[in-house]
Formats: sequence, C-alpha cells, structure tokens
Amino acid sequence: MICLLLRRLKIECGPGPGNPDSPGTPGGPGDNPDNGNDPTTPTPSKDKNDAPPPSEDEVENRFNNDPAKQQIENNQQLTEDEKQAALKLLKTLISAEILIEKGQFNQSISDELLAEKNKQSTAYKTLNERIDGSFTSPNLSEEEIIQAISEGILFGTYQPINFKEKIEPKKSGDYYLITKNKKAAEILTKTQIKLAAVNFARDLQDAPPNKLRAKEFANQIKEKFSKLKNIEVEILEKKQITKNKMGLLLAVNAGSHHEPRVVILRYFGDKKNKNVLGLVGKGITFDSGGYNLKLSQYLQCMKFDMSGAAVVCASFLTLAQNKPKINVIAVACLTENAIGGHATLTESVITSMSGKTVEINNTDAEGRLVLADGITYAIQKEKANKIITVATLTGAVVAALGENLTELPITLENTKFLKENTTIADISNISSSRYMGASNGAAFLQEFVEKMPFIHCDIAGTA
Repeated sequence: MICLLLRRLKIECGPGPGNPDSPGTPGGPGDNPDNGNDPTTPTPSKDKNDAPPPSEDEVENRFNNDPAKQQIENNQQLTEDEKQAALKLLKTLISAEILIEKGQFNQSISDELLAEKNKQSTAYKTLNERIDGSFTSPNLSEEEIIQAISEGILFGTYQPINFKEKIEPKKSGDYYLITKNKKAAEILTKTQIKLAAVNFARDLQDAPPNKLRAKEFANQIKEKFSKLKNIEVEILEKKQITKNKMGLLLAVNAGSHHEPRVVILRYFGDKKNKNVLGLVGKGITFDSGGYNLKLSQYLQCMKFDMSGAAVVCASFLTLAQNKPKINVIAVACLTENAIGGHATLTESVITSMSGKTVEINNTDAEGRLVLADGITYAIQKEKANKIITVATLTGAVVAALGENLTELPITLENTKFLKENTTIADISNISSSRYMGASNGAAFLQEFVEKMPFIHCDIAGTA
C-alpha cells in the first residue's frame, strides 16, 4: 500500500538503500531534470535506537506552522473524525520528516510509520480509502501509480526558461513517497531518466526563435551529448549538406539568413546486430509558411515547429543511461522557413537527396520536405533499416484528433492524389484532395523510405 505524503521535491523510496551506480537513485548521484539539484537520501541509521524521536516541542512547532494543517482543518468534505485522523497522521509524518532531515530515518521507522497508518481508527480508514481511491483504478497497478506520481512531480516542478529581468523561481518543496513496494526505487530511477529527457526537450521547445536557430540548436545538442561516451554526435553544416545533395532541406532554408544544420546522433548498444533504427525529426525553428504565408493568428507557437527534432534528440539521453541492447541513430534537419529574396517559390521543382523530384505546390508544407531528405540520409549514410519520423507535421491531425492519440491509415488514394497533383515532377508535396491531410503527409514520407518498415508520428496536437 502506498502512504502518500507529497511534501516538497524529495522522494524517498523505501525500504532499502539506493543503488549508487544508477543515476537519480536515492543514495547515489545522477541527473535531475529540476535544474540539476540531485535528490539524495540521507544515510539511514543501522539501528532504530540510533534515532531518538524528535522533541514534542519541535514537532508541535512545525505542525502548527504547516500549511497542510490549515488545509485539513478547512476541508469541508471531511468529517470531524476524519480531520482528526488526518491531523494525527500529519503529525506522525512530520516526525519522520525531521528524522529524514537529520539523516536518522531508517527501516524500523519506515515500518513503524506504516504500522501506525494501518492501525488507525475506522474514520482514518475511510480517509485512507479516499486518498488511495484518488490514485487507483481496476486497471492500474501499484507500480503504475508510483510511476504516475513521480512523473507528475518531476513534470510539474520543471522550471521553464525565462528572460525576464527579475526571475522568480517556481515555488516547490520536498516530496516524500513512502511505500513498501520493492520496485519503487527502480521506478523512480527510470522516471528521473525519462523526465530529464522530457524536460530537456521542453527547454529546446520553449526557447524563442531568435535565440534558438539551427546553429544554436545544433550547438546545444553537441554540448549536451559530447561528454557521453556511448553517444556519437556529428553536425553537418551547409557546405556538407550541399555536398550530400539534400536539395529539399536547402530549398526550405533558401529564404533564411541563417544556415541550416543536420544533427546526427548514434547509439550502438549491440554492435554485432546489423539492425539500426533511424529516428528522423523535423526541426523547423520557426515556420512563417514561406511564400504561402501563414495568417497572423497561425504564426503563434510556430517556434514549436522544431519539436520533432527536440524529441528525437532528447530520447538519446534515455538511451545513454538505460543502455539497451539496440542500435539507434537520429537525424534532425534544422532550418527556418522564412521569406526573402532567395526563398523558394511556389510551384518550384526540387531534386531530393534520393533523386526523386518534388513540385512544391505549397511552401507551408515544408516539414515533409526536410524529413524526406532526413529519411534518405538515415538509410543511405547511416544504414538504418527501420524508420520512425517525428514531426509537428499537419494541422489536419489536430482538427481530427485534438490531443488524443490513435493510429491513422495510409491508403493508396493518399499516394495517388500526391502524384496526380503534378505533371512535371515525381510527386507533389501536397495532395489534390482536401481530405485526410494527416495521412497525405505520411504518404509523402512513405515514398522516401525505400520499402523499409516505417512509422510516422504526427505530434502537432501533442508536442
């Protein structure tokens, strides 16, 4: 059973000491997504006699000044008996908190806390059911509940980037999750690794477009990963992109004063295996729409059009620390889609890296163009034999699904309408049909995967 005490941002998973070799595990060092402050556990006492209880005055003083006391007393949904049970538990937990701060919290005290909880009155049992009922369902295991709680804390206490003259840090405290579940420490470690990656992606996404163009994005990735021994980083600049004949990426970049970049990350956890998964991310650091210019209201949030690239790059933080026995490469194609004297004109025909020609009938369907060259690079240069693309690709998926997740089809008609929409190139970048916009975008990308297994993730509604 989980005894839920979410108080400030320190998470104690007991019983049992942490693994000093695992990042973020209580008892050992590791990455913490909340500005690098590593949650660690004080060394437990070997014997409960080493940990004298805190004085009554010390407990009473903290109890009277604890905001939770007032919240319980003012909670109109609780009966008087339930309030007294909750206050009694709060005082018990404050005693444990004081011992934790002194480095005197041990297995015996953990057992006593849980025993105290279990022998509470019927009124407390009712309250306990209310608390547990908030986090349980017939379809959730205790491990899933622990994961959800820890993910919520690490996600919710994230400190976003800020350029104000005076920055007020987000207020948070310590959180303690006391449980006898033997998998709790492992769950917390994995959650911290995952949320470190998630929050790194959020840092990239939240950056203003004048602060994070292709060059700055690439530099941040290089700085983040160059110190990790099991991750290889390579950055292609415009000269190398041109040499590789990545014509579609260059066509999107043509209107920008800022040169493009291609970020390549490599993780080989099973070098004897020839299978390589290729992750390809759309990295449009700002999307004006090009000559098919967006209306002003649709320019809002276009700095997030690089979210696919942020996701595929950030995922390598989890690979680096979890060390799975797989081989993964990432290709992130980075550029602005801007307007200028050299910007690509609507109805231009461009040769892709694969050799296919594309008629650009809408310059605001640019994400699929950079992804197409990224797919070809992943297959031809990095020898990927499975492809996953991640992109904020279409408004159509938002109209269809909102923020929900579901599988959408790629039909023969999607491909047919793309090819029928041009008479002078191999394929058009938009369909002749106004329907199934999300599937049309995926069908365009499918033309470049060379019959490899392929998944496309359109994250326009969820990024």
